[in-house]
Amino acid sequence: MKKHLIILLICLTCSNLAQGQMSSLKFVYFKPSKTTADFSHTSLQLTEKKHQDLIYSLAENRKVAAVGKLDSEFILVFNSKSESKIENLFTEDPALQIGQFEMVISPMLVDFGGIARGAADKNEYWVISYLYDGTNKPKRSSNRKFKRYMRPLKKKKGGLLFSGGFDTRPETLWIMNHENEAEVINIAENNPILTRPGYSYSIKRLYLMSGKFFVPEKY
Repeated sequence: MKKHLIILLICLTCSNLAQGQMSSLKFVYFKPSKTTADFSHTSLQLTEKKHQDLIYSLAENRKVAAVGKLDSEFILVFNSKSESKIENLFTEDPALQIGQFEMVISPMLVDFGGIARGAADKNEYWVISYLYDGTNKPKRSSNRKFKRYMRPLKKKKGGLLFSGGFDTRPETLWIMNHENEAEVINIAENNPILTRPGYSYSIKRLYLMSGKFFVPEKY
């Protein structure tokens, strides 16, 4: 049984591609609750199975653009300005009803790339997760170095397919199109932003079941 499920709900349109523009993307994940001690292991397995079935049903009915797993955690994407509409899709989720999970919704700021509905062109991707503890602001020189560092990555063969940060937590996700983990680690470690105190990164594996990434034509 997985420790917890995270759902990333992503449906991007061309209007989301403007650099630094706040899109209507909502990142949704489910925090494991500490109030399930009174439930049996079998009962929790059953509600988790129904929780997963609901996710697949939303994907089949095209209410979700992409479905996958980030490491062992479920991920998906919604293009909705209304958090209540997203919450309404999970009113019949037994895992939420018994308090097995707590749903948290966070808006996403799309920096680069996109994802659209459809069969996945590829099933496995590497993800760089950058975290910031808020202790320092980058100097202008660091910003210039960062722009030079990013320029080749945004080319069609540069490997970066998508990047976006969250409005309510200091994390940015980069979806990479590299086959070799060592190449991804090298890209992550050479990011000049990591020379500033307070920044760190981790590497995760994304298994995409449906949905496809695309890079803007101007790149």
